[in-house]
Amino acid sequence: MSSPAELLAARHAAVSEPTSSVPATEPSVGSSRGTDVEPSTAATSEEPDDELLVSVKPLKINEEAFPVLGHEVSSSSSKPQWGPLMVTNVVVSKTKNGKESPAIRSQNVSETFFIDGDQQADISRSELLKVLNKIKVENGVSIESTFSAKTGKRTFLLNGPQQKVKKTRKQILKEFTKPVVVKFTIPAKLRSVVIGSAGKTLKPIIEESGVKVDIGRESTPTPQSDLPEDDFFNNVVPVVLEGDAEGCEIAKSMIIAIVHENTKNLSVKIPISSKLKPFVYAEVSKIQLPEGVGINAPTRQQRFSHISVEGPRESVQQVRETIKDLLAALDSTIVSELKTVPKGIHELLDPNYIYDTANVVIRVPDLDDPSSQVEFIGTSADIAKAVVIGKERSQDYFVDALNLEKSHGGNYEHAKMLAAYFNYSGFFDELSEKHNVRIASPSYDFLADKSNKVVGIRISCKRETKDAVKATRKEIVDRVNSISPSFVKVVEGVDPFVSKSIDTTVAVDNGVAIVPLGSLVKKTFSTALILVSLPEEGEFVPSLAEIDAKLRTVEASFAELIEKSKDIVTRVVEIPSADQELLEGPHGSSLRVLVSELATDSVNIKFHQNTEGSSPDSFLIHGFKEPVSKVESGLEKAIYDAKNYETASKYSLSVPFARSLLAKLIGQKGSNLNALRDEFEIKIDVHDRKEDAETSDIKLTGLESNVSECCKRLDKLQKQWADEKTLRLHVEQKYHKKLIGPNYSYVNRLQDRYSVSIHFPPVNATNNVDEVVVKGPSRGVAKVEEELKALLQYEKDNGYKETIKVPVKALSRVIGKGGDRIKDIAAVTGVEINFNGDDEDEKKAGFTTFEVVGSRAANKEAIAKIKDIVDEFDNHVTLSVNVNPKYHYALVGQNGSVRKEIIRKAGGGDAIAPRWREYMQIPEKSSGKSEIVCSGKDEVVKSIIAQIEKIVHDLENVITEEVVVPKQRHGRIIGAGGSTRRDICSEFGVTIDIPKLNVESDVVKVTGSPESVEKAKAKIVSLVK
Repeated sequence: MSSPAELLAARHAAVSEPTSSVPATEPSVGSSRGTDVEPSTAATSEEPDDELLVSVKPLKINEEAFPVLGHEVSSSSSKPQWGPLMVTNVVVSKTKNGKESPAIRSQNVSETFFIDGDQQADISRSELLKVLNKIKVENGVSIESTFSAKTGKRTFLLNGPQQKVKKTRKQILKEFTKPVVVKFTIPAKLRSVVIGSAGKTLKPIIEESGVKVDIGRESTPTPQSDLPEDDFFNNVVPVVLEGDAEGCEIAKSMIIAIVHENTKNLSVKIPISSKLKPFVYAEVSKIQLPEGVGINAPTRQQRFSHISVEGPRESVQQVRETIKDLLAALDSTIVSELKTVPKGIHELLDPNYIYDTANVVIRVPDLDDPSSQVEFIGTSADIAKAVVIGKERSQDYFVDALNLEKSHGGNYEHAKMLAAYFNYSGFFDELSEKHNVRIASPSYDFLADKSNKVVGIRISCKRETKDAVKATRKEIVDRVNSISPSFVKVVEGVDPFVSKSIDTTVAVDNGVAIVPLGSLVKKTFSTALILVSLPEEGEFVPSLAEIDAKLRTVEASFAELIEKSKDIVTRVVEIPSADQELLEGPHGSSLRVLVSELATDSVNIKFHQNTEGSSPDSFLIHGFKEPVSKVESGLEKAIYDAKNYETASKYSLSVPFARSLLAKLIGQKGSNLNALRDEFEIKIDVHDRKEDAETSDIKLTGLESNVSECCKRLDKLQKQWADEKTLRLHVEQKYHKKLIGPNYSYVNRLQDRYSVSIHFPPVNATNNVDEVVVKGPSRGVAKVEEELKALLQYEKDNGYKETIKVPVKALSRVIGKGGDRIKDIAAVTGVEINFNGDDEDEKKAGFTTFEVVGSRAANKEAIAKIKDIVDEFDNHVTLSVNVNPKYHYALVGQNGSVRKEIIRKAGGGDAIAPRWREYMQIPEKSSGKSEIVCSGKDEVVKSIIAQIEKIVHDLENVITEEVVVPKQRHGRIIGAGGSTRRDICSEFGVTIDIPKLNVESDVVKVTGSPESVEKAKAKIVSLVK
């Protein structure tokens, strides 16, 4: 006998369109796998449910076994008067040609399903009929139902439009099944993925399934101890579904599908101990990897210490286990052994060579460390091999030690300062490269430690080139001897925080080198600056007083920094070492954020350290008073957050943010938002509001202190971007280079000063070639606009271009030696002069074009000077005159004053250095030559020679006459500071010899030409009357 479901299907098929299909079997709602409808094997006791099922035509079915709902059993075929199953008289129309019209395909579908007895809700018959009728009317769908007393199943047959049938099924299941609760877990990391932004992913799941979905908060993840720490499923959150069984199954499958899609690939990191790291890469490279799996293991030089594996989940898990087994096996074979090696041999042990040849890592103590123990890491057999290699290699080298503390009478403090200077200035590196040797010197920390009194330098090289060691040693000794303690000064009180702001201008001007020792030490603390006076090459060594004056001048330039350093403090806080490790670890983010948000270079923290050096339970804070106090006051909260990270990191706060600025906040592919997440180590979610809302909510989740700092940053960014202005300036491309400056110096200065960005179009740009874009705070943009316009106007005013053609034959004279002459013209007139001396076409034409750029007046002046040189070349003559060498000095005068005056009077007064030397080329005194050569313009040269001849003539005819002036009146001739005597000598071209105070004489001697002597005597007489 057929089951109620089969009978329903058959009965419905009899009144359906020929093309309609009804599934023969349907899955049970109560089955998670979907089971077929169970057929009845015995008489079934059916219970009529409602009046929705109506007989439409006689059917040969057992009405007692399957009664029509809502009607008495009758043998007559009654026709339904309404509803989807009613039968009407169908008139088949024909077309004009007499053929019947084609049948129209029905748009309705049928669906049969049943509800197991244990899943049915406890509902009365009347209530059931009432609800079914309501659903039928609401959706316009035919509903037929029967109940099997034997199986306890209730069967439903639906017919109608597909979407309405689907909706009706959901409603029936919701109303007539017991609510079920389905629980399962998903990875905590995928909670946000399943929910989606503002619930975009979860909403369709709820709509499709019609069940309630509750996903546990990340604040209560459940760790899975049997899984690796980096596995997605290590921390899971519960998912609870509540609704009808079928809806729960649909929702679960949709959520699991999302989880599967996001976890089908796995990326894991396997940590490596420092002992095994050097040996892992070679071993891992031997592993046969499954398809699609990638692996990245560190080499000995790389800084990271883990193996990364990624690819299909199951394959990655398999490879991970393989690697763990490999590491365990490697750990059992790799050992560490300490070997005693003489200290002088340590720098000869080449770690790279030993590793490459013996597969052994060696760790040599620092040069400052007195220990002679060297650590060898590898297999026992390889270590034995490495020791032999080390001994053999050391025998190939020659080593010499040099103790600098013995220099300058055993002044070890001076020796330490010199060693620091030689290291910092690169002197040791230069010697190493020059002589192909190794120079090992103490560290800056060792040199800064006042308790150390030994400054050992070791020099080594290949034994066959040991002469290089001797040469190096000699250069070091010579250099040490040349820098006595008088050349070095140590300035205390300049804190490392401010030493970065040192202006070296004064030091450079005085030839003094600065070594910022306080900034170079790492383990200790120092405020020392080392000043070294450097004598100029080729010059005599200055006196001690001059050296001291230079050092004091440089020291005085640090007065402001020393005063600023007084606001810098050092605090040592006692914190248990274990707590400090928490602060250093991944959960110590609140301290890191606190420090990063303070002003740059305003505070420095050091774990496990005090002012003396290493200290396990000490925490050192160093910097300006206010930032140091902020760090100190925030330590307790930071430690609490680190200890209670799981709870403390769940603090959340939502802040509004302008929607118009969201794109800028998020950045390209989320780069800006990710940077904020990394900086503050918090979770940041953007929740969209309605389209017309002006703001969106930014949800921040993490440590409260970090969230608070991030809020401040968001507020600052919002104000900054809201005030941001974009300015487009029209600047002709020919001026761009001038406005940018050498190596972008002008642009960078403006950008740094006003916190803006300035963009000039590329040289090869085709669009907007004259557009300069300035973006930033409105005030900064306004200032940049003002400065750029001022600079542009200056360039326009001083950017006039004029050209002058210079004959090729006069080119060298215009340019001068090394370009001195043309550079002098440019410097004196303030113009820019450009020319291309390699233009072959111009050379063939016999001239070179000079381009002069500057103001109109300056261009005119520069061109005039160039023309003068060209004219001079055209009228150039070289004449000479023989003059007794004893008169040469009289022609030069003090600092060349007489020579310059001669040239000036001859018409060469506007000549630029060293032109006046060409006009009068006077031999050196030691040469014994008498010929004076004069080169230049014809008229100028002739005038110079005439003046020389006159001066010499006067000198050859010079006379000396005496004037008697009472001793007590000599002061009238001398004047204040000798001014009267100088005026007389200058006016009449004579020399006056006045007896010294301790000489009892009234005779004053006047020397010069007869005519000049007479005039000078008359002047003297008039002064002493």
